Amino acid sequence: MAAPAPVLVQSASNSIKKRGPDNHGSTTVKVTLDQPTTPGNLVIVVAFFMGGPQITNRLSDPTFTVLTTGYIHYTQMSAWYKAGAGAMSSLTVTADNYRGMTVRVYEYKGVAQSAALDKVALQTGHDRDPSSSPTQGTLAAAGELVFAVIGNQYSRTRQSGFTGGLARIYETTVPGDECEDWERGRITTHQAISSGTGQQKLTGNLSTQRRWISFVAVFKSGISGPARFTVTKTPANLAGTITNRTAKLTVFGPFKVTATANRTALQALTVSKARIGPFNYQYRLGGWGGLLIGANTPYPIESVTGLEGWAMRTSDTDLPREDGALRGIDLQTARQILFRLSAPSMSGNRTQVETLLLALYNALRPQRDTDAELIFRHPGRDLRSLYYRPTDVVRELNLEEALTGRQAFALRAVDPRHCQRAYRIGRLDDG
Repeated sequence: MAAPAPVLVQSASNSIKKRGPDNHGSTTVKVTLDQPTTPGNLVIVVAFFMGGPQITNRLSDPTFTVLTTGYIHYTQMSAWYKAGAGAMSSLTVTADNYRGMTVRVYEYKGVAQSAALDKVALQTGHDRDPSSSPTQGTLAAAGELVFAVIGNQYSRTRQSGFTGGLARIYETTVPGDECEDWERGRITTHQAISSGTGQQKLTGNLSTQRRWISFVAVFKSGISGPARFTVTKTPANLAGTITNRTAKLTVFGPFKVTATANRTALQALTVSKARIGPFNYQYRLGGWGGLLIGANTPYPIESVTGLEGWAMRTSDTDLPREDGALRGIDLQTARQILFRLSAPSMSGNRTQVETLLLALYNALRPQRDTDAELIFRHPGRDLRSLYYRPTDVVRELNLEEALTGRQAFALRAVDPRHCQRAYRIGRLDDG
């Protein structure tokens, strides 16, 4: 079965103007995405620098690979990519000197998770006809992602007349109206899905002769999603039956055994049961087997208040005739947690909205003397949980809420502490 065509999931950008001549030091631009990237997707970062000689620049995540870089007289561009990337909410580009800079981050699904880059070609020039060099050789297959960028000096110089079969998706300029126009520049982003395996190239026209940089990169299509579990050796303790063992798992996806010997050794695990907790910014209501909400579910979260941090109550005794008080013992109060679900994935279909909300209400059904477990994970932290009871699940029903399914609910955890959650692997009758 052919892999689905790559699709742009989301993109975000940020910019900074060029500083005055008396300012020195580094320049930093941070780009924050609307939602964390989905593990297994391709992430591309493009930075465009204006207003000075060539400089050293770097991306905050060193695991990214340099895609390409180009420079021509006060105009500079750098790009990075990471295939099969994990969840991330923001990325930062730093330049070693002050520069006008614009940075954009792109997330694509449907791109191969390994050896994703097929072809890349870059070219610079000083005329009215910007053009990436054509990619050399044929592509690995049809249906690949073609990603291209043109950046030119002077923001007032317009770009048009693009050829190569790519669609322009973004255009921006380096900010700063008080800056000289040559310190600002313009950049456009283009994309397409290749219809064949021939060479790929992007060309355009400028409204006047300017310095420019252009590149085209082609990425292989593939099945997106979390990376596979892979076993390359047979641990000694896999030789017999395994029961009641505990392990921590840090990657997610289908389990794949790469050696015949391992397949034999792992046959003892076929009657076992494994539980894997929620991924980053996902929350499971009601413990194992409960309703999963959050990132990449039908219940995207707008905000969570009170789950992190703490509120204290003190037993200080005020001094009636003096300043201050006598120091008492400080204790944490019960934790009040407020969830707000924006639920845009439910928009436009009232039946679907009501069905999904009914499932949410069932997961939040109150019980007189029993607390439910909330299991969650935040990036870079262990799986955690706490015990709660729902205290406020009220729906405001108007035309907008009926269509969007927005919902807020409050949870109260009488014990405010977070518990570290282990992954349990055992026989099916362990429950």
